[in-house]
Amino acid sequence: MLAKEGINICTGFIYYTNSKMCWIEFVVSNPNYRESDRKEALVSLINELGKIAKSQGYKVAYTNLKNASLINHFLDCQYIKGSIQTIEMVKIL
Repeated sequence: MLAKEGINICTGFIYYTNSKMCWIEFVVSNPNYRESDRKEALVSLINELGKIAKSQGYKVAYTNLKNASLINHFLDCQYIKGSIQTIEMVKIL
């Protein structure tokens, strides 16, 4: 969670695996926080999640995104697009 002056700005989660790849997901931001440093906060959060994962021995961070703005924030953090126009498949068991 990244906060400023007691206001939560954004958060995200790292899912650890038993391989050298982790999953960074559910990066969300406070829709009511519209200050000029909002993008900087998101980029800072994404970079910090990567640093945490690296400190835990992970070599690759994966994420799955649809939001164009969030995709751009990850691109700003040197993430690369692995594929485009893919379909997610889900089955309720």
